[in-house]
Amino acid sequence: MSQEAEKFRIFGHEGPYKECMGLYSEVYTETRGGVALRSVYKHTRLPVYLYFHEKDKTWALSNKIGSSRCWMFASDLAQKPHLIIGPWKYINPNDRKWLLESKMKCEPHIELKDGGNSSRRESMKVQI
Repeated sequence: MSQEAEKFRIFGHEGPYKECMGLYSEVYTETRGGVALRSVYKHTRLPVYLYFHEKDKTWALSNKIGSSRCWMFASDLAQKPHLIIGPWKYINPNDRKWLLESKMKCEPHIELKDGGNSSRRESMKVQI
């Protein structure tokens, strides 16, 4: 039996990258020496990825996995996106300066089976 991919909902940013908010689904888990590290997540509708950038020690949103050229990032060593407590920053597309995004959050997303063929989707609030 295969394990269902983890999903997370990112929300709160209403600036130039608001279309990047939404549901992200796990696409794969990075490994090193057979040890699972952090997973990579893809937006369910857009070619946008949420990943941990090992060199910069940041969680980042970009259209290219592993790129240090991203639109948004959080300097945080969290193992999973919903555990990020460091503030997010985004790059102003006009002057290329980084700005603080204090409202952006991430929460786990689960699908609850209701006994029939349909499923009910819910986001689970996590308090740290």
